[in-house]
Amino acid sequence: MDSHSSTPQPSILQQACAVLSILVSLAFAGILIPGLIYREVCFTFTSVLFLPWPIILAIQQYRGTFRRQPSAAAWAWGLSFFPLVIFVLAGIITSDSPRYFLVCFLLLFPAQSVVVLCNWTWLYTLNTAVREGWNPTTNKTMTVSELMFLVAGIAVVLAVGLPFAKPLRGISVPASSTPFSLPEGAYKVTYVAASYYRRYECTVDETSFLEWFQMRNEDVQLEPIQQGIAVQTFVGNSFTLKSVLVTDGWHYSWQEEDQGIYITFDRQTKRLYYHSHSR
Repeated sequence: MDSHSSTPQPSILQQACAVLSILVSLAFAGILIPGLIYREVCFTFTSVLFLPWPIILAIQQYRGTFRRQPSAAAWAWGLSFFPLVIFVLAGIITSDSPRYFLVCFLLLFPAQSVVVLCNWTWLYTLNTAVREGWNPTTNKTMTVSELMFLVAGIAVVLAVGLPFAKPLRGISVPASSTPFSLPEGAYKVTYVAASYYRRYECTVDETSFLEWFQMRNEDVQLEPIQQGIAVQTFVGNSFTLKSVLVTDGWHYSWQEEDQGIYITFDRQTKRLYYHSHSR
């Protein structure tokens, strides 16, 4: 049999799906990178648990499609089911607004379904070629182009991951230095964050606060403060807390079992107080 003429060639669609799968996998890996930086048990455990899989998928996707390795193509097809789950979990863990990640998930689902179908079709093509006598070659050395792609892949991981790697605490810092989605124009942010606990306060005008709250909570309403609400505020340049009374502004609270979210806006000081916990 003429091995050259019988060598299977990936279609343009398969190549495009492979590139998409590799980029999405690298983006997943980038989102999980901060967990290796933070000294926080849940963040670190999650990253260690999930980080290997998108990296393996990216490698096997490349080997299966562009090096035509049937075993790698089988790995790529099997692992291409997992990015959706990893994406959602990583988004919930690293984002202050999981809803945005769920929207991205819904947008990603059709494209990822095409990737799964293409990977299955390509695997079937490779296996059929093997049964007909084609012998896939194994080259363990990397070409110059592949080294360039490797460097580019590392750059994608860092470009995605570093913006998420914000400190887990800060005193009077700009909004851009925090891991939260804050109202437009917020400043002087003091905060402490963990995987199960978030507390921050910042200065912001009332209009921006109301727009921010409505965008995050379309189905609930703020309550005007009438009799005063006690909130915890940071003392000076420290993370020590003290109680203060807010008598004019807005308040929202939600609690179920050991979970809770508490948001208070002080109209007099233009100070926003946020506290959430999951245990």
